[in-house]
Amino acid sequence: LLVVRPEDVAIARDGAGIPATVLGAEFHGSTRTYRLRLPSGAEVQATVPHTVHVDVGAAVTTALRPGDHAVVAP
Repeated sequence: LLVVRPEDVAIARDGAGIPATVLGAEFHGSTRTYRLRLPSGAEVQATVPHTVHVDVGAAVTTALRPGDHAVVAP
């Protein structure tokens, strides 16, 4: 089990990373949180600045931002 904060997940319309499909988006003032489906079927969330806008259904790439990340394994 891998636990990652949504703020640690980056998205891009093109670029290096894991391909994903945007399932949903929520606007939170200064940020947007996107729900993404990975090729494995797993879903992750990415919280990005409000200026990053992608449409639901769009193909994007996702990756962890550089830095420390929490990992939890039962």
